[in-house]
This record gives sequence, C-alpha cells and structure tokens, in this order.
Amino acid sequence: MKVSYSCFSIKMNLLVMVLVLTSFFLPVLSAAEVIVMDTVPSAYQLARALYPQPVRSLHVESGLSQPVPEIAFMINFEYNSAVVLDESIPYLKALGDMLSMKNLKEKSLVIEGHADARGTYAYNLNLSESRARAVKRYLVGAYGIDPDRLLVIGKGNTELLDKAHPYSKVNRRVQFSDWKHD
Repeated sequence: MKVSYSCFSIKMNLLVMVLVLTSFFLPVLSAAEVIVMDTVPSAYQLARALYPQPVRSLHVESGLSQPVPEIAFMINFEYNSAVVLDESIPYLKALGDMLSMKNLKEKSLVIEGHADARGTYAYNLNLSESRARAVKRYLVGAYGIDPDRLLVIGKGNTELLDKAHPYSKVNRRVQFSDWKHD
C-alpha cells in the first residue's frame, strides 16, 4: 500500500502544529516577569536585569517578542505622601548610577507607580503617578538624567503583587522597565 501526501496537506499539517504550539506558549510569553529587589543592587546588576542580552545561540523567528522584565523596588513613602523616604535613596542611587553608565546613555526607562488597595480607584491612580513622578524628579535632579528618557505611569491598585493581602506595603511600590519607543 502506497501512502501519498500532497505538498498542500503537509503544509497544512505543519501550520496547524505551529498554531497549536504558539497558542500553548503564548500565555507564558505574554506576561512580563516582575523581579522584586529587596536588597540594593549595583548599577551593573540592575542593568543586566533591565536590559538582558538576547540569546544568540538559537534564533527563531516567531513574531512574538520577549516580555520585558520589570524591576520592583520597595521605594517607601509616608502614608498618603509622594515624598521618597531616606531609606529608599540607596535604590534610587543604584538606578541613577545605572542610567549614567556610558553604554546605557541611549536607554529609556518606564517608571511605574503602584498603590495598595486602600482608597478609591481615582485616588490610588493619582497617588501612584505622583510617587512615580517623585522618583523621576530625584533622577533628573540628582543625576541630571534627561527627563525625556523617563516615562511616568501610575497604575493605582490595578496590579497588586500580593493579591492575598491587598493592603500590604509590598503593593506600594515603584517598578521599572525598559521603555522601547521610536
């Protein structure tokens, strides 16, 4: 018995396999990893976490982009305040040192503020943006970072790190990620 497959049939089977595999891995690739740093990193460690080098040994053209890692610092603020506490300054110094590195002068950064679940949606959105702006002001003032390299976003309480404890201070944070723009 001779089995004959047409070229069209083989291509269709391959296409179906690719679609099935893509749909299986898509949820894994779409979510950005949040790396919570509870100790002060060096500028170099921070640069490696925020701007990882692409893997060069295998290049697969899938049309999917790698998720951008996000770094979360426990930048602390007084309750109902956007003033950065002194205990958070070492984290901001590491960030300022990293942004001042010669090989990263062209890189831009998203500064994303977050809040816990206390308060209204509008209040938390405004507070989280104010906190992100305070971090931007520090980096511009203390390190002379070009403000156009820093994008401020307030997320309010929409992306809690600890959903089981919505009022936890872990949810009051500032996250950073690579800002890829044209």
